[in-house]
Amino acid sequence: MKKVKLALSLLALAALGIVYHANQEYFLAKQSLDISLHFDLFKTPEIANGLYFLGCFLTGLILALIYAAMIKYRSVQSIKGLNVVINEQNEKISELKDRVIKLESSARLGASQNMAPATPVEAEGEAGESVEAEVVEEDAPEAADADAEKKEDAPK
Repeated sequence: MKKVKLALSLLALAALGIVYHANQEYFLAKQSLDISLHFDLFKTPEIANGLYFLGCFLTGLILALIYAAMIKYRSVQSIKGLNVVINEQNEKISELKDRVIKLESSARLGASQNMAPATPVEAEGEAGESVEAEVVEEDAPEAADADAEKKEDAPK
């Protein structure tokens, strides 16, 4: 990629050199500019036309660099803000994973001690309000059989 950039840069410089050489009389001709301010007439000293072109080119280059720097600064600030959000969400994810692990271990412990009733566990909702969540034991086939019998006995 560096070689391609170098080749394109050399081609651009060669093209500018050809344009300069073909129009050398115009670029070396001296000219002054008149600036009329309605109350005063200002006249610039005679300068070669090539220097006017060079001045305009450099002015445009400086403005483009300033604009690019502003865009880069904004994107860096945006990335910093997004990284903060990512870190906060990663912390919340790790907290939730720890909670799930604790709930799973307490459910397994309860199943191994033959604790049939499920215990309510206090959890925090999205808006920060307290929400009751019930621990469901997966290894309780007796409860599933009892639910099936209740459904069969229910009047239709």
